[in-house]
Amino acid sequence: MLDMYVLCVFCRAVMQIQGFTVFGLKQDNTVPQLVTSKEQDSRALLDVLFEKNPVDETCDQRIHVTSKSLKVVYDAHTINKVVDVFRAPREVHLDK
Repeated sequence: MLDMYVLCVFCRAVMQIQGFTVFGLKQDNTVPQLVTSKEQDSRALLDVLFEKNPVDETCDQRIHVTSKSLKVVYDAHTINKVVDVFRAPREVHLDK
């Protein structure tokens, strides 16, 4: 019988999101930006680092998350249209 297993002495995974933008509905030849990065620099918007058995041996597993702030703009026209998509038709009567 042969037993096989994977031994991870040191594992490291990195994930980054460089940018994130959400646009609203076009109004009067303008498309509003609902969500944007507040700071415009070269750093990642979201940076996630996961390590198993880090080299410094201070812990078994480590996760480090760094994020930058977002600028969120409320646009009533876009929000109302999104709500309309999920609203049940008037002729439908749902029981609780």
